[in-house]
Amino acid sequence: MEFTLEQRENYAGRCSDRRSSIEFGYYTRRQMRALYPSGGYAVSGEVGFVGKNPIGTAETSAGKLPVYAAGSHNPWTHSVRGYVAAEGDRFLGVVKNVLVIRVLLVLVVLAVVSVSIFAAVNWNGGQGTAPTNGLEIDPGASDWNESSLTNRGGASKGIAVPGYPSISIAANTREVQISLLNPEENPCYFTFELVLQETGESLYTSQAVPPGQAIREVTLSRGLPAGEYPATIRITTNALDDQTPMNGANVETKLIVS
Repeated sequence: MEFTLEQRENYAGRCSDRRSSIEFGYYTRRQMRALYPSGGYAVSGEVGFVGKNPIGTAETSAGKLPVYAAGSHNPWTHSVRGYVAAEGDRFLGVVKNVLVIRVLLVLVVLAVVSVSIFAAVNWNGGQGTAPTNGLEIDPGASDWNESSLTNRGGASKGIAVPGYPSISIAANTREVQISLLNPEENPCYFTFELVLQETGESLYTSQAVPPGQAIREVTLSRGLPAGEYPATIRITTNALDDQTPMNGANVETKLIVS
């Protein structure tokens, strides 16, 4: 089967046949959609790539090109990029190797997915988990935008510790409103534990709280009858970079239950 390629001035695409190195122009797919919005053209074969069992040749001013059956290219490695006129409304598909482009796209997608997974795993905006060593960020921790607590339990080698003179809670309830704050200037995570001094019973233990964040509501292990209970807030600290233990603190307080 013989074809004669028409070289038209309005071709937007350029192709070089891989086997013969013959260059020729072609309509891009966008041009074809504009020229033939309703179709109405025939595709009689494909050129521009090295295939098997050509069905004929296409004559150009620089020589002949092998023509292969329409749809005979490998869709995983090649793609029809446009069409070259071969007499009237008969066209040949122009096929190019797109393997490198597709591999690059896959690598980009994999990179984006990897970055997204890494960001999701390591994001700890008050609701995620800490990055390493099994230290988990408390899901109840959120940014502290209020003024710092006026009373401090002291400072241990550069670590600021808020003070809690007393904590008022309702009798026989487990839900307690209390601001367990890790001041933003601290170089470490805080973990809080509320312990009754007389019995050593632990009523509550938090997960890690980053600097500049606080837990505003806690759930006790049980409700307490009315009364006053000496208690201790034990603060455990872990360094921000590698989560190694640092100096902790015990802050004495009084639970006023009514």
